[in-house]
Amino acid sequence: MRGIRARLGRAGLVLLAGALVSSLASCGGGAAPAGGPAPVIVDTDMSSDDIMALCYLLERPDISVQAITVEGTGVAHGPAGARNVLRLLRALGIHRTIPVGYGPPSPLAGTQAFPSALRNGADGMYHLNLPAWPGPQPSESAVHLLTGTISGSARPVELITLGPFTDIALALQADPGIAHKIAMIYAMAGAVRVNGNEPTYANAEWNLYVDAVAANRVLRSGIPMTFVPLDATGNVPITTFVQQTVQARESPGSARPGPRCAWPCPRTVPPSNASSSRLSTACR
Repeated sequence: MRGIRARLGRAGLVLLAGALVSSLASCGGGAAPAGGPAPVIVDTDMSSDDIMALCYLLERPDISVQAITVEGTGVAHGPAGARNVLRLLRALGIHRTIPVGYGPPSPLAGTQAFPSALRNGADGMYHLNLPAWPGPQPSESAVHLLTGTISGSARPVELITLGPFTDIALALQADPGIAHKIAMIYAMAGAVRVNGNEPTYANAEWNLYVDAVAANRVLRSGIPMTFVPLDATGNVPITTFVQQTVQARESPGSARPGPRCAWPCPRTVPPSNASSSRLSTACR
């Protein structure tokens, strides 16, 4: 991950995520299962890759996003991140109500935090040209939203966690019974056989490092978990297949209904930068 950041920078990572999500979405997504879409809650910190993940998830017919909670300990600050979620939902034309909340600003222990420069970029939604949120500032507690949505669901809920685990740990503390109504936690977290991305400690990955106590509580909860560590996200090549899929999706005859996100392609790419060159080719 650190290597990709060094080569592409933050904007390049956003573009990479956009190209990948466009290619995945154009593959059609899964059909709605016989029992109806699976209920899902997304716990996010509204970093650039999370924005693209939300665009993809909200388009899928086989899942139903029941709530979106923003980690106050994540990249974006809680209030700004929640407001940005509402901006995104409005821009995507999502007409059904998806409740949005945010969590506390401090980890359960320690003072670890994402760097201010990263947080400022996320709070400003990376200068995306989206209309400002015209309504009131979201005030829903992430913990209250998580416990209420999970306990009130007729079916077990799947959680997709894209930031630290503070909200999930606090929800389990507030209502331990919800653990039995969570079918799976899919977590973007950890680094197993690769270096981490926190600059002080080579093996630390930000989402676990920021609130290790919360992560420990969730890991010990007994809830089934699937981890997607930096091993799987640090090197994602843009192949010819991805290039052709993105081009087909962007052609005039390939438009299809549903929410989507579009990102501008880089104007110039250093010839020695193989990853960015592939990205630029895929976007043209």
